[in-house]
Formats: sequence, structure tokens, C-alpha cells
Amino acid sequence: MKDEGKKALLLLLFLALLAIILLGEEKEFPPALERAVKKLEKERFARSELEKIFSDPRLEFYNDIGELKKKKVDYFEAAFGLFSLNSIARGREFLTENKSVLERSEKEFQVSKEVIVAILRLETNFGSFVGRRRLISTFYSMLILDFRADFAEKEMLNLFLIARKNHEDPYNYSGSYMGAFGLPQFLPSSYLQYGVDGDGDGRVDLNKVDDAVMSVARYLRAHGWKRGDFYRQKEAILSYNHDLAYVLAIITYSNFLK
Repeated sequence: MKDEGKKALLLLLFLALLAIILLGEEKEFPPALERAVKKLEKERFARSELEKIFSDPRLEFYNDIGELKKKKVDYFEAAFGLFSLNSIARGREFLTENKSVLERSEKEFQVSKEVIVAILRLETNFGSFVGRRRLISTFYSMLILDFRADFAEKEMLNLFLIARKNHEDPYNYSGSYMGAFGLPQFLPSSYLQYGVDGDGDGRVDLNKVDDAVMSVARYLRAHGWKRGDFYRQKEAILSYNHDLAYVLAIITYSNFLK
């Protein structure tokens, strides 16, 4: 009986040791995600924290991400509605309602307030359509599908940096199918580089008008906008969206507002 008791005790000790070893093992991620995790670890994100985040049931896999392509938009088509009487009237209302911050942005960055309003109108209709896909799931899906993986790695890292900076859950950020978010549809990298705390509350929130306005102005100025220089203005808007039709639509709408 004593020998049997010792064997049982040894078996229990072995199982306990095995459990400790297994629990201490690092979770294996898919290779594409593992590369992103390694970069996050270099920015002092604990692996245990990342394992928890990427095991969260809120993480979705968008299997359509590689099939989604930006449709060619006809901004001047009547059905699009950009130049309808209601759309122009709403833009003018926005100018009046947010006169203070728009004039402040114009003074600080020398960017036309009408152009800023045009961008916010065209990107999200002043916040009506900001996108509902969680950014973390968007970049995760891109990595798994090997669709623009370098881009996804970079923006995933920046998303985590934003969440840490704002003391928020990375799952709190939602946006378009390509990972742009907020009223001006900034990517996480643009948020970090050009985001402005326009209302002085201590953080940049691109879903707030003041922050969005000041951030767009700073972005355009950083990309070459110069008062009175049409060519440089055009190039600055083109950096926002690499489509000449988009540039023409922004300029035309802004002229309607003047």
C-alpha cells in the first residue's frame, strides 16, 4: 500500500508539473500574425496580453477582405448626391455651426476651411458613415489572408499604440473595410502623425468635430498645402486620396460653399 501511495503521489506530482509546463508555453499564432506579434512585443506589449487580445471572442475574421475593392465612384453623378441642394446646404450649415474651430484651423495651418468641410462631407458625410468593422479584425484578416500584409502589420502596430496612448481597448476602434476611421477616415498611422487635440480635452478623438477639423488641416499642410498655390493645394488633396476625380470633387464642392 505504501508503494502504491508513493506511485500515486508521484503521478500527481508529474501531472502537476506537466500542467505548469503546458500553461507556461507560449501560444502559437499563425505565421503571418506571429510576425505582427513580434513587432508588438518590441514595443513592450507583453505576449500574455497579446495572447489574451487575440483570443478574445470579439475578434472576427473577414473572409471577404481580399475580394473587396474600392469601387470607382462617380462623385458628380446625381445619385451620389454630393452636389445636391441638400448636400450643399448641409455643408454651409456645418461651416456656420463650426465657425470657430474652422477659422482657428485656417489661421493655424492656412488651409481653406471650405476644403476641410468638403473632405469631411465626402469621406463620411460629417460622421454619418464612419464604418462598423473593428480595425483589429480588419488588420488581422488582412494578415491571415496575406492581403497587403506589410500595410496590415504597420497599421495593426499603430492601432495598438493608439489604444495604449488613450488607455483604451483596441476593440473600441471601428472603421472602413481598409482600416480608416473617424470623421476624416484616417489610418492609425495618420492619426499618430497628424492627429490634433482640437478641443483641448487631452486626447485626439477623430469622431469629434474639433479634433477632426484640426487634424485634416494639419495633414494637408504637412503634405504641401500652400495658400494661393493651386498646384500645391491639388497635390495635398491628392495625397489624401490618390484619385484625381476625388480632388476635383473636393475643389468643386468647396467652391459651392464659398
